[in-house]
Amino acid sequence: ESSTDSRSASILRIGFSASAFTVEKVFNCPEALTSSIAVSEKDMSLLVGQNDGYARLLDLRTGRVLQQFGPAAGGILAVAISPDGRTVLTASSRSVSAWNAITGVKLQELPRYKPPVRARRSKGTFPRSRVGFSPDGYSFAEGDGEFVRAVDLRTLQTIRLFGHRASEAQDVQTTEW
Repeated sequence: ESSTDSRSASILRIGFSASAFTVEKVFNCPEALTSSIAVSEKDMSLLVGQNDGYARLLDLRTGRVLQQFGPAAGGILAVAISPDGRTVLTASSRSVSAWNAITGVKLQELPRYKPPVRARRSKGTFPRSRVGFSPDGYSFAEGDGEFVRAVDLRTLQTIRLFGHRASEAQDVQTTEW
C-alpha cells in the first residue's frame, strides 16, 4: 500500500460488486473535489470529473491516468463515456464538450441549454447536471433536473427537449428519445 502527499492528491475510493466478484480500488487523483464519475465496462476505465475543471480517465486495473480532458471554467459537473469507449462527455455550467478518449482532443462543444426566463428554476435551487449517451453512441442527453435536451452528436442539433418537469427523468442515460 502506498502513501500519497495529501497536498498533491486526494483519494477516491470506489467499490465495485457483481454476482461473481467484489473489488475495491483506491485511486490517487489530483487534489480536487470529485463531482461525478462514469465507468466503462468495455475497457475497464473510470472517468472522474472534478471541480478543478478537468476530467481524468483512469485505468481501473492500475489506477493510472490514461487521459485528461479540460479545462472547463467552473469545474466539471457531469461526465459520461460512450458505449464503445471512444468518446467522453464533460459538462460544465457553460457547455457540454465531447472528447476523443484516446487522444484527448476536443471534438465538439455546445453551450448548455438555457431555458426561457419564465421557465427558469426558483432562486436558491441548485442545478443537478447530468449527461449520458444514447445506446448507439450517436446522440447524447444533457439535463439539469428540470430540463433535458437530446442532441445529435454529429450535427449538434437538438433532437428533443423535455420540458420543465423533466426531473422525473432521474438518469438521462436511460431516458429514451
